[in-house]
Amino acid sequence: MEKLKYIINELNNIKPSNKYVSEAVKDRIKYYNETANMLKNVSFEKIQRFSFLSEVLQKAENLEKLNFVPILLDKVQMLEVHKYAPELNRLHFKSRHVNVPQAKTIADAITQVINNSSLTSLNDLMYELN
Repeated sequence: MEKLKYIINELNNIKPSNKYVSEAVKDRIKYYNETANMLKNVSFEKIQRFSFLSEVLQKAENLEKLNFVPILLDKVQMLEVHKYAPELNRLHFKSRHVNVPQAKTIADAITQVINNSSLTSLNDLMYELN
């Protein structure tokens, strides 16, 4: 129980800079409360060395990236699929295309674009597409 209290305290000490960080902190607190029984297998020293801030920021970034899914879906014109050379598959928008190797569906392609892009490059893509 002491380990869980330490983790919750560390998470509560993170000052949210935006709504995504705030949501991520809540999500991580919920996660650790639900999986508290697994903490008995982790040493207190490992918990102290773990960067909860990094974990929260990564989760916040993933939450923010989810906002791009409907926007990209709306702007897609087509997915170019190559049966014998899937590494050449491309997702086409009005003004440009994005390489999406191995993607077989538009949903796969958008997931690949989001997972392989930083927030900055996604914002740049949105700017180009508007």
